[in-house]
Amino acid sequence: MTRTLRNILGATCLLAVVACAVDIAFDMTKDIPVDATGTSVNSVVAVDLAQYQVVQDHKGNVQALQLQSVEVKVTAIATTNKATSVSGTMSLRPAGAIDATQDVAVGTLTNLPIVLLTKVTLPGSAALDAFLLQQIKGDGKFSAVISGSTAGGEAHLTINALMHASMSYGTGL
Repeated sequence: MTRTLRNILGATCLLAVVACAVDIAFDMTKDIPVDATGTSVNSVVAVDLAQYQVVQDHKGNVQALQLQSVEVKVTAIATTNKATSVSGTMSLRPAGAIDATQDVAVGTLTNLPIVLLTKVTLPGSAALDAFLLQQIKGDGKFSAVISGSTAGGEAHLTINALMHASMSYGTGL
């Protein structure tokens, strides 16, 4: 092998390593208290991506993000709860937004029974991917919102949202 050919092959391999991207799967979880004295629900909970180590470890090099799904699960029911089910939407809201006009829908809850550990899985979407990537590249703050109504009376429960995601990031080599 000639010296020139070795140099070209070496440079090509070096460029391949420098251009490497790594995919990593991770989960983010957030409890959303749902307290409604009537049958209307509007729960807004702040989310800060700085609380998730995997996001902080790779924040500066994130190239793409995909939200595969969100598991929505009833994890606590207060003794004062009278509601038997909840219907409505789960969405993500940018920091500073004062109403739902900028919300990005996660999915619809349709008569979700208020029974301990009841779970529904909502699929991800390109709109959610873009929203979360924008948040990672920004200050990482937004809100998770559940809005809708309950059947059976006032609601006093906790819903856990478990987001399954993956991100691609450059190795920086």
